[in-house]
This record gives sequence, structure tokens and C-alpha cells, in this order.
Amino acid sequence: MSTYYRPTEPIPLQKIKDSEYLKEIEFTVHNDRKMQYFCCDGSCIHYALDKQKNVIDLFRYGGNNADDILDPLQTEFGVDFVSEYDEEYDDYCHPDTGVIQVRIGLEDVHQTPEERKNLGTTIPKEKLLP
Repeated sequence: MSTYYRPTEPIPLQKIKDSEYLKEIEFTVHNDRKMQYFCCDGSCIHYALDKQKNVIDLFRYGGNNADDILDPLQTEFGVDFVSEYDEEYDDYCHPDTGVIQVRIGLEDVHQTPEERKNLGTTIPKEKLLP
């Protein structure tokens, strides 16, 4: 299972790397050719950057606890995060994002949030057929 998140404001990657608070809590930034991810308290979350090297999307996979990463970022930079299951997720879509949200079917206003989230999915743009 995965969950995609967006910050309410882009976060400069360099500020994350330079943060003394994040260093103190052993929040690490991994950025190599194949993968970009943050780690803290045993959890990791992948991230994507815009053209100015700001963090604009975050991706939790498997059993990683998103709060282990998102809470320190929120504390340090004063931004909130919205998940793909939040109604306002698309409101924070950055022009440089590689992620789009696809919804199939009609949502019923009487459905629970859990039932509604099963109607759609969020996928990387490169996974779409041309």
C-alpha cells in the first residue's frame, strides 16, 4: 500500500539538508541517481522536486510511518501536508509534478472516506499510456 502527500508550500531541499533541528533528530536525506528519499525513526519516504529543487511531492510505500517524516518537516518549516485521500490534494498540485490523480466512478455523498478512497488512485504520470 502507498500514500502520496503534498506540502501546502514547496520546501527547498537545501533548507532540509541544512536544518540543524533535522540533523539533531537524525533525519537523513538520500539523493542519488536512482532514488530520492528521507529517513527518520526507521521510516523512509520518497520525494520529488520541482525545477528549483523544492520538495513538491512525497510518497510513502509499505509499512513506513509517514508521520516519522512529515511531523519533523512540519515542525521545522511550518507547512502542512495533504494526502491523496484529502479533497484538497489536487489544490496543491505543482506544475512540475509527475503525479496525477485519476478517479473512476461517481462518489456518493453518503459514502465514508474509506469507501470514497477506493474509487480512485494516484499514479505517476510516466505510468500512463501515451
